[in-house]
Amino acid sequence: MKAWIVENTRDYDYFDWNEIIFADNYKQAKKLALQTELYETSEDFVHMRVRRYPDMDNTENLTHKEFEYKLWQSGWMWGDAYQLVPYDEYDDENKARKDFLKWYSVFYKESK
Repeated sequence: MKAWIVENTRDYDYFDWNEIIFADNYKQAKKLALQTELYETSEDFVHMRVRRYPDMDNTENLTHKEFEYKLWQSGWMWGDAYQLVPYDEYDDENKARKDFLKWYSVFYKESK
C-alpha cells in the first residue's frame, strides 16, 4: 500500500513530528490524516499537509522494530534517548543494524 506523510505546517517548533499513514490514494490519505494524533493536537486542518512518502510503501505489516529501522534508513531521526548516528554515515550494514538494535532497546525501554 502507498505510504503518506502527515505534517503540520503551522508551527514547526511545537509540531516537530510527522506521522506515516497508508492509503491507496490522496483522497483516502487526507481522510485518514484527520484521524491522526498530529491532527488531534493541531486543532485545525488548514495547516495539515499530506504527501506521498514512497520510501515507506508496503511497510504497513512490518513489526514496530523493522518499521522504525526502515524509517531510520530513509533519514528519520529521534531526538530523545542517546543519539543514533544517521544511517547514511555507516559504511557497514551489519554495524548499522547492530547500533540501531542497541538504540532501539534503550529508546523503547525508556519510553515505557
